[in-house]
Amino acid sequence: MSGVLGAFKIWSKVFMEKKGFQTIVNCMKDGKPGDRAWPKDKSKDKAIGMRIDLGDTFMEGGRTKRNLVLQANKDADHVSLKKKAQKDSHAKLAVVAIDIESPPTQDQLLQAFKSRIDG
Repeated sequence: MSGVLGAFKIWSKVFMEKKGFQTIVNCMKDGKPGDRAWPKDKSKDKAIGMRIDLGDTFMEGGRTKRNLVLQANKDADHVSLKKKAQKDSHAKLAVVAIDIESPPTQDQLLQAFKSRIDG
């Protein structure tokens, strides 16, 4: 598997190992749009190649939801990610809306991102 989906597979493993899901759950209620949700530490940007930023909050069906935005890092080691980010460092690889009060499981979140990635 190559391209962005191949990079996502590698990124997902790191996300699970480093408990990225819990970090996101902890910051999604109070964070501001554009804030980095995971990884918080930028020192791994080059190696893991992607990050999740917080998007806008909105109401849907009486529930408060927040967009989570998967973006490529412009200094990524992975060639496909680097090309995408150098074209537009704010380009969205995928956007997933989650319920703040009743978030999905880690597996559901990763599957939602994976299903929305183009490339």
